[in-house]
Amino acid sequence: ASSFVFVDDNPIEIAEVRSALPEVNCVRFSDEADQLAEILTELGRHFHRTEITEEDGRRTEYYRSRLLSMPPSTAKGSDITDFLRDLKMKLKVRECSEKDSVRAVQLINKTTQFNLHGNSLSPKELNELFAKGARLYTSALSDRHGDHGEILAFILNPADKVITHFVMSCRVFQRRVENAFLVWISRRYSDSFRLDYRKTNRNEPFRVFMESVANSKTERIEFSKLENALGADFELFEIDDGSDGE
Repeated sequence: ASSFVFVDDNPIEIAEVRSALPEVNCVRFSDEADQLAEILTELGRHFHRTEITEEDGRRTEYYRSRLLSMPPSTAKGSDITDFLRDLKMKLKVRECSEKDSVRAVQLINKTTQFNLHGNSLSPKELNELFAKGARLYTSALSDRHGDHGEILAFILNPADKVITHFVMSCRVFQRRVENAFLVWISRRYSDSFRLDYRKTNRNEPFRVFMESVANSKTERIEFSKLENALGADFELFEIDDGSDGE
Protein backbone atom coordinates (compact mmCIF):
# COMPACT_ATOMS: atom_id res chain seq x y z
CA ALA A 1 0.00 0.00 0.00
CA SER A 2 2.95 2.33 0.41
CA SER A 3 3.10 2.66 -3.38
CA PHE A 4 -0.30 4.41 -3.41
CA VAL A 5 -0.98 8.12 -3.16
CA PHE A 6 -4.55 9.27 -2.48
CA VAL A 7 -5.44 12.77 -3.71
CA ASP A 8 -8.77 14.41 -2.86
CA ASP A 9 -10.15 17.90 -2.20
CA ASN A 10 -12.48 16.64 0.54
CA PRO A 11 -10.90 16.75 4.03
CA ILE A 12 -13.39 14.16 5.29
CA GLU A 13 -12.37 11.67 2.58
CA ILE A 14 -8.71 12.34 3.37
CA ALA A 15 -9.31 11.69 7.08
CA GLU A 16 -11.19 8.45 6.39
CA VAL A 17 -8.43 7.07 4.18
CA ARG A 18 -5.73 8.04 6.68
CA SER A 19 -7.68 6.32 9.45
CA ALA A 20 -8.43 3.11 7.53
CA LEU A 21 -5.13 2.90 5.61
CA PRO A 22 -2.43 4.78 7.53
CA GLU A 23 0.28 3.43 5.21
CA VAL A 24 -1.24 5.23 2.19
CA ASN A 25 0.15 8.69 1.42
CA CYS A 26 -2.66 11.27 1.38
CA VAL A 27 -2.50 14.66 -0.33
CA ARG A 28 -5.32 17.18 -0.09
CA PHE A 29 -5.99 19.04 -3.32
CA SER A 30 -7.04 22.67 -3.14
CA ASP A 31 -9.00 24.86 -5.52
CA GLU A 32 -6.90 27.84 -4.48
CA ALA A 33 -4.57 28.73 -7.36
CA ASP A 34 -1.81 30.03 -5.10
CA GLN A 35 -1.52 26.59 -3.45
CA LEU A 36 -1.11 24.63 -6.69
CA ALA A 37 2.69 24.88 -6.76
CA GLU A 38 2.93 23.57 -3.21
CA ILE A 39 0.61 20.65 -4.02
CA LEU A 40 2.60 19.71 -7.11
CA THR A 41 5.81 19.85 -5.09
CA GLU A 42 4.28 17.52 -2.53
CA LEU A 43 3.16 15.08 -5.24
CA GLY A 44 6.62 15.25 -6.78
CA ARG A 45 8.16 13.99 -3.55
CA HIS A 46 6.02 10.86 -3.76
CA PHE A 47 6.95 10.14 -7.38
CA HIS A 48 10.63 10.94 -7.20
CA ARG A 49 13.02 9.57 -9.80
CA THR A 50 16.77 9.68 -9.47
CA GLU A 51 17.19 10.06 -13.23
CA ILE A 52 14.82 11.49 -15.84
CA THR A 53 15.33 10.04 -19.30
CA GLU A 54 14.53 11.68 -22.63
CA GLU A 55 11.68 9.17 -22.91
CA ASP A 56 10.08 10.55 -19.74
CA GLY A 57 10.15 14.10 -21.08
CA ARG A 58 8.43 13.12 -24.32
CA ARG A 59 5.67 10.98 -22.80
CA THR A 60 2.77 13.18 -23.99
CA GLU A 61 4.12 13.19 -27.56
CA TYR A 62 4.36 9.40 -27.54
CA TYR A 63 0.78 8.90 -26.41
CA ARG A 64 -0.48 11.35 -29.04
CA SER A 65 1.36 9.38 -31.75
CA ARG A 66 -0.04 6.15 -30.35
CA LEU A 67 -3.64 7.34 -30.69
CA LEU A 68 -3.12 8.38 -34.32
CA SER A 69 -1.42 5.07 -35.18
CA MET A 70 -3.85 2.61 -33.60
CA PRO A 71 -5.39 0.16 -36.09
CA PRO A 72 -9.19 0.27 -36.41
CA SER A 73 -10.90 -2.08 -33.95
CA THR A 74 -12.88 -3.64 -36.81
CA ALA A 75 -9.83 -4.36 -38.98
CA LYS A 76 -8.77 -7.98 -39.44
CA GLY A 77 -6.30 -9.99 -41.46
CA SER A 78 -5.23 -8.21 -44.63
CA ASP A 79 -6.95 -5.01 -43.49
CA ILE A 80 -4.56 -4.71 -40.55
CA THR A 81 -1.57 -5.59 -42.74
CA ASP A 82 -2.51 -2.86 -45.21
CA PHE A 83 -3.05 -0.41 -42.36
CA LEU A 84 0.37 -1.22 -40.85
CA ARG A 85 2.08 -0.93 -44.23
CA ASP A 86 0.52 2.50 -44.72
CA LEU A 87 1.97 3.68 -41.38
CA LYS A 88 5.48 3.67 -42.93
CA MET A 89 6.97 2.29 -39.73
CA LYS A 90 10.66 2.64 -38.97
CA LEU A 91 12.34 0.44 -36.38
CA LYS A 92 15.63 1.65 -34.96
CA VAL A 93 17.60 -1.19 -33.37
CA ARG A 94 20.79 -0.77 -31.38
CA GLU A 95 23.00 -2.64 -28.99
CA CYS A 96 23.47 -0.91 -25.63
CA SER A 97 26.21 -0.92 -23.03
CA GLU A 98 25.84 -0.43 -19.30
CA LYS A 99 26.50 3.29 -19.87
CA ASP A 100 23.39 3.86 -21.99
CA SER A 101 21.00 1.32 -20.49
CA VAL A 102 18.87 3.55 -18.23
CA ARG A 103 15.77 3.51 -20.45
CA ALA A 104 16.08 -0.25 -21.08
CA VAL A 105 16.18 -0.99 -17.34
CA GLN A 106 13.24 1.36 -16.80
CA LEU A 107 11.25 -0.43 -19.51
CA ILE A 108 12.06 -3.87 -18.11
CA ASN A 109 10.98 -2.86 -14.62
CA LYS A 110 7.66 -1.23 -15.52
CA THR A 111 6.40 -3.54 -18.29
CA THR A 112 4.03 -6.22 -17.03
CA GLN A 113 2.08 -7.66 -19.97
CA PHE A 114 4.63 -8.35 -22.68
CA ASN A 115 7.31 -9.49 -20.25
CA LEU A 116 9.26 -12.75 -20.25
CA HIS A 117 9.02 -13.26 -16.49
CA GLY A 118 8.15 -10.04 -14.66
CA ASN A 119 11.32 -9.90 -12.55
CA SER A 120 12.80 -6.47 -11.94
CA LEU A 121 16.37 -5.65 -12.96
CA SER A 122 18.74 -3.32 -11.13
CA PRO A 123 21.72 -1.60 -12.78
CA LYS A 124 23.99 -3.79 -10.66
CA GLU A 125 22.28 -6.96 -11.86
CA LEU A 126 22.56 -5.76 -15.46
CA ASN A 127 26.29 -5.17 -15.03
CA GLU A 128 26.60 -8.70 -13.67
CA LEU A 129 24.87 -10.02 -16.78
CA PHE A 130 27.24 -8.01 -18.98
CA ALA A 131 30.19 -9.50 -17.09
CA LYS A 132 28.91 -12.98 -18.00
CA GLY A 133 28.76 -12.08 -21.71
CA ALA A 134 25.16 -10.92 -22.08
CA ARG A 135 24.13 -8.54 -24.88
CA LEU A 136 21.43 -5.87 -24.54
CA TYR A 137 19.41 -4.71 -27.54
CA THR A 138 16.70 -2.05 -27.69
CA SER A 139 14.30 -0.83 -30.35
CA ALA A 140 12.65 2.53 -30.95
CA LEU A 141 9.64 2.94 -33.24
CA SER A 142 8.44 5.82 -35.37
CA ASP A 143 5.87 6.11 -38.14
CA ARG A 144 4.28 8.75 -40.33
CA HIS A 145 2.33 10.10 -37.34
CA GLY A 146 5.35 10.62 -35.09
CA ASP A 147 7.81 9.06 -32.68
CA HIS A 148 6.89 6.33 -30.18
CA GLY A 149 10.26 6.25 -28.44
CA GLU A 150 12.16 3.23 -27.16
CA ILE A 151 9.59 0.46 -26.84
CA LEU A 152 11.50 -2.85 -26.63
CA ALA A 153 14.35 -4.29 -24.57
CA PHE A 154 15.96 -7.67 -25.12
CA ILE A 155 18.84 -9.41 -23.34
CA LEU A 156 20.44 -12.68 -24.37
CA ASN A 157 23.63 -14.53 -23.51
CA PRO A 158 25.20 -16.14 -26.59
CA ALA A 159 27.47 -18.36 -24.48
CA ASP A 160 24.65 -19.90 -22.44
CA LYS A 161 22.14 -19.78 -25.32
CA VAL A 162 19.52 -18.15 -23.11
CA ILE A 163 17.23 -15.13 -23.50
CA THR A 164 17.07 -13.61 -20.02
CA HIS A 165 14.84 -10.57 -20.66
CA PHE A 166 12.35 -9.63 -23.37
CA VAL A 167 9.84 -6.82 -22.87
CA MET A 168 7.81 -4.54 -25.12
CA SER A 169 5.62 -1.56 -24.33
CA CYS A 170 1.87 -2.16 -24.59
CA ARG A 171 1.50 1.07 -26.56
CA VAL A 172 2.75 -0.69 -29.71
CA PHE A 173 0.70 -3.87 -29.44
CA GLN A 174 -0.60 -5.14 -32.81
CA ARG A 175 2.22 -3.50 -34.76
CA ARG A 176 4.19 -6.80 -35.14
CA VAL A 177 7.28 -5.06 -33.79
CA GLU A 178 8.22 -8.14 -31.76
CA ASN A 179 8.14 -10.31 -34.90
CA ALA A 180 10.27 -7.92 -36.93
CA PHE A 181 12.76 -7.58 -34.11
CA LEU A 182 13.13 -11.36 -33.77
CA VAL A 183 13.86 -11.67 -37.48
CA TRP A 184 16.56 -9.01 -37.10
CA ILE A 185 18.06 -10.92 -34.15
CA SER A 186 17.82 -14.24 -35.99
CA ARG A 187 20.10 -12.88 -38.70
CA ARG A 188 22.80 -12.52 -36.04
CA TYR A 189 22.19 -15.61 -33.91
CA SER A 190 21.16 -18.76 -35.78
CA ASP A 191 21.15 -21.20 -32.85
CA SER A 192 18.40 -22.41 -30.56
CA PHE A 193 17.96 -20.24 -27.46
CA ARG A 194 16.10 -21.04 -24.26
CA LEU A 195 13.58 -18.49 -23.02
CA ASP A 196 13.86 -17.80 -19.29
CA TYR A 197 10.06 -17.75 -19.12
CA ARG A 198 7.96 -17.66 -15.96
CA LYS A 199 4.21 -17.18 -15.87
CA THR A 200 2.83 -14.23 -13.90
CA ASN A 201 -0.71 -12.99 -13.31
CA ARG A 202 -0.13 -10.25 -15.92
CA ASN A 203 2.06 -11.62 -18.72
CA GLU A 204 -0.52 -13.64 -20.66
CA PRO A 205 0.23 -11.59 -23.83
CA PHE A 206 3.82 -12.83 -23.73
CA ARG A 207 2.74 -16.45 -23.28
CA VAL A 208 0.50 -16.19 -26.35
CA PHE A 209 3.34 -14.65 -28.33
CA MET A 210 5.80 -17.31 -27.15
CA GLU A 211 3.51 -20.12 -28.27
CA SER A 212 3.32 -18.55 -31.73
CA VAL A 213 7.09 -18.36 -32.28
CA ALA A 214 8.64 -20.94 -29.98
CA ASN A 215 8.28 -24.51 -28.79
CA SER A 216 6.11 -23.88 -25.73
CA LYS A 217 6.96 -27.28 -24.20
CA THR A 218 10.71 -26.71 -24.20
CA GLU A 219 10.43 -22.90 -24.14
CA ARG A 220 13.05 -22.59 -26.86
CA ILE A 221 13.25 -20.42 -29.96
CA GLU A 222 14.85 -21.76 -33.14
CA PHE A 223 16.25 -18.58 -34.63
CA SER A 224 17.03 -20.32 -37.92
CA LYS A 225 13.28 -20.86 -38.53
CA LEU A 226 12.08 -17.33 -37.86
CA GLU A 227 12.93 -15.81 -41.24
CA ASN A 228 10.41 -18.04 -43.02
CA ALA A 229 7.78 -17.69 -40.31
CA LEU A 230 7.97 -13.94 -39.70
CA GLY A 231 9.69 -12.50 -42.76
CA ALA A 232 6.48 -10.87 -44.07
CA ASP A 233 6.15 -8.88 -40.84
CA PHE A 234 9.78 -7.81 -41.07
CA GLU A 235 9.03 -6.30 -44.48
CA LEU A 236 6.49 -3.93 -42.90
CA PHE A 237 9.35 -1.93 -41.38
CA GLU A 238 12.24 0.16 -42.51
CA ILE A 239 15.08 -1.05 -40.31
CA ASP A 240 17.72 1.33 -39.02
CA ASP A 241 20.50 -0.46 -37.18
CA GLY A 242 23.44 1.71 -38.20
CA SER A 243 24.64 -0.73 -40.86
CA ASP A 244 24.41 -0.67 -44.63
CA GLY A 245 22.28 -2.99 -46.70
CA GLU A 246 19.87 -4.08 -43.95
